[in-house]
Amino acid sequence: MSLSKRDLRDMAGLLRTYDGTLCATLAASLAVKVQAHIDGSLRRRSCRKAVRQKKSSTRAEKNEEMARIRAVVFARATNGLCELRDSRYGDMLCCLPVSDLHHAFGRRGPQSSTTCLALCRSCHRRLTNNEPSAEACWGDVAATFDRLGDTASADRARERLRFVAQRAEFSRRATT
Repeated sequence: MSLSKRDLRDMAGLLRTYDGTLCATLAASLAVKVQAHIDGSLRRRSCRKAVRQKKSSTRAEKNEEMARIRAVVFARATNGLCELRDSRYGDMLCCLPVSDLHHAFGRRGPQSSTTCLALCRSCHRRLTNNEPSAEACWGDVAATFDRLGDTASADRARERLRFVAQRAEFSRRATT
């Protein structure tokens, strides 16, 4: 049985007002419940504090790792220009300065300099919003990784491209 602090205060108040005396057995059971409640809340607080400390240390490690990856990827960008090969303009490179780090396969998996691209703000926004289409974006990412010589990431991007194309084809069939 879980009692809130308000319930415990109310019980203690009722026991004190009953003829001005405190029944010994009720007081003993109340004391046990109060102590259990206090012990439980303290244990929960100390666990939460330990988890918070662990999260902050891992967050600092992740921030440090991402700073290292960012430095490597931005140094790889030729002349500090965007790395994206854009199929909308005949596979020409974008000529705007680098400002964003694009996680090609999302931020949840393991990160490395081979899975990230240095992009200008407009190309990063376009890839993030899948403009003009997801197929075009994944094709551009695969072409960029090919140009950089990273065949593993290029193959992974082409695999995502096939998946996106199949999903688009399935949704086209479902709507007709």
